[in-house]
Order: sequence, then structure tokens, then C-alpha cells
Amino acid sequence: MDYTLVQYKVKAMEAAAYRYAKEWLRAKGFAVSGLAFQLDLVCRGLIVDKERGNLLKARRGSARD
Repeated sequence: MDYTLVQYKVKAMEAAAYRYAKEWLRAKGFAVSGLAFQLDLVCRGLIVDKERGNLLKARRGSARD
């Protein structure tokens, strides 16, 4: 997310990402049916995509933090 252009609805975006990831895992055969999204448990940190060369820093707050 880039806060320089627009304000994002973070809770809605994180919930949607969770739903999509859950559906992907379900399609791969993982038992994820009983899991529910909890905004308090979102993990912050770095995500490294070695395959595509992407780096994502996940954190909460505004761009000014």
C-alpha cells in the first residue's frame, strides 16, 4: 500500500487478503475451514519473494510513522 496517493481501508484489505489466501490453501488441500480472520493477530515484518524479487514491509499506521 502506498499512502502517498490514497487512503486505504486497511481492515478491509487485510480481510480480503486473508480470504484469498484461505481459499488458495483450501484448494491445495489444507484444513483451513475453521479459521477466522482476526485483525489483532496480523503479523508485521518483512516478506521476501525470492521467485519474483519482491520485498514487502508489513506494518500498521500511517506513512508518517
